[in-house]
Amino acid sequence: MADLTKGLLDDEFGETQEGDDETSRERALSNALDEQLQHRNSSHKRTSHRSRNSMRMRNEPGSAVPDEKLEEELLPTDDSVVKPWMVMVPVLGPCVIKKVVALFVCFVLLLVFWNVDVTGSCPQASRALGVVLITAILWTTETTSLHIIALVPVLLLPVMGVSSFKTVSNKFWSSSTFLLVGGFLLSAAIERTGLHFRMAMHLVTFASRWGVGGVLAGFYFISWFLSMWMSNTATTLCLIPVAGVSLSVLEQRGYAVAAKELSTPLYLGIAYSASLGGVCTLVGTPPNPLLASTLEETFPEAGSITFARWMAATLPPSIITALFMYCYFYFYLVRPVFKNLNVSWDFLRDMRDKQVAMTPNEIFILVVLIVTVLLWMFRAEIPGTHVPGWSHMFWEPKYINDGWVALLVTVPLFMIPSFNKEDRQKEVADYPNQAMRYMLQWEEIKGFPWEVFCLFGGGLALAEGFKTSGLSQWLADKLGFIEKLPFFISVFIIVTFVLFLTEINSNTATASVMFPVMAALAVSIGQDPRALMMPVAIACSFAFMLPVATAPNMVVFGVGKIPIQKMMRHGLVLNITGIVVITLLAVSLIPPSIGFKIGTQPPWAQGK
Repeated sequence: MADLTKGLLDDEFGETQEGDDETSRERALSNALDEQLQHRNSSHKRTSHRSRNSMRMRNEPGSAVPDEKLEEELLPTDDSVVKPWMVMVPVLGPCVIKKVVALFVCFVLLLVFWNVDVTGSCPQASRALGVVLITAILWTTETTSLHIIALVPVLLLPVMGVSSFKTVSNKFWSSSTFLLVGGFLLSAAIERTGLHFRMAMHLVTFASRWGVGGVLAGFYFISWFLSMWMSNTATTLCLIPVAGVSLSVLEQRGYAVAAKELSTPLYLGIAYSASLGGVCTLVGTPPNPLLASTLEETFPEAGSITFARWMAATLPPSIITALFMYCYFYFYLVRPVFKNLNVSWDFLRDMRDKQVAMTPNEIFILVVLIVTVLLWMFRAEIPGTHVPGWSHMFWEPKYINDGWVALLVTVPLFMIPSFNKEDRQKEVADYPNQAMRYMLQWEEIKGFPWEVFCLFGGGLALAEGFKTSGLSQWLADKLGFIEKLPFFISVFIIVTFVLFLTEINSNTATASVMFPVMAALAVSIGQDPRALMMPVAIACSFAFMLPVATAPNMVVFGVGKIPIQKMMRHGLVLNITGIVVITLLAVSLIPPSIGFKIGTQPPWAQGK
């Protein structure tokens, strides 16, 4: 209680002077309570004003207010009694009001869809629609953490009679979930050894021989490449300090204006490259494996999208957009400032040379990374060839998938002792229950982003509700007008909608709602479901305008060097570029890369 009282006093008036006796603290507490009540009782307004002034005088050095006078001013002027609960009532702000309104709207929707069939023909689809709308509202308004909201479909779908709890809860652990787990474990191993930082320093230093354009390209490329295999958030957090030190050195060498102009393209480029790199692999960002899982759950006979096919389809839009971003930032923002400056980047070489020699652990993890990529790439038949993958060496090749590969290479890391000499010599004080240090420790992954798995499972639970209730087909019928449009225009409209929706919503949440709808819509208009689902998956990672759009955007905005106006202006340029690139490739390069044709519906999708 004493700590609570002191905290309340500090919040209201600042630190109290040392030597205050207990009576003074009680009088100050009365004043604090009176301040809290002045918004609820106008009769206290004058008293609170005198109390505040008196307390301010008391805290001023050299003040000489008599204790009797101070006590008289601090006492209430009426017989009202201050209740503790009155102080605890929070002052409603815009954020609280927004959440209360959102919860009220969700409650009304629950009652409406519980009693009314808005579809007119399928009550179960109507109730599933209610669950989707409630979840979408909670996600958009961020009533609580996104991963907690992802559990709402698990609670509501059984209650609304859409699907059993056993069915929806089983969606939280699928083969794609294990693919995510393996990706996170591999990312943790890379971060623990510092391999990502070493790769960044060597590449940026090497590129600096071509001046500021090379430095910019080095940062962009390493961010893009690392985000294929690591969390794009971790990649951004790794590179931001290196970029910050580089800008600080430029300022110290007398290039303050140039450093200020370079900060925007450097920071934004690192974040955007991380998002673009995450598109390229199935482990790069959650919407990618979510698409693979949704496709397998909705169309079991379709087969899985292999790692190699995914990269063949997503590398072109990622590379084209990244190259445009580099040209836009370099020729529009950087080159006009640096063309008359002779800047030496030798300090990057000094930073690289200060690193210790490559450790055995780094070498081992680098080998593990290369082996993992090769196993993913050559597991199944390579696109465009008739060479069987290595999985055909087993009795049932279809039983082996990319999630199995991810666990195959990461689980042994918890059993392989560290190769670093210092780890073998020193006593493992942090892990007293273990006799030696391993490549990965369980204690090191307790800070895992487990919330991603909640979002992932919640998305699959929503997809189950779409499928079992008939909601997907009902929505597809309502969107049937798209069939009358050219397919190119349809893709353009869908990609634009999804991309700008992701600016204000989680990309995983957006993908969770859109994938089932796109699958049903494609079936209803006679297209392969992947023809619409693939552009949507890519568009979910092409949001560059707002900090809330992606985690890398939030990281660079948190540095405090990028005004929101600049992020929105430059992000809008890349958004428009992304829309054009995705739309063009969705009708040209992506179909043959994945293995389907526009305008042709496979047998496994007919009648679904």
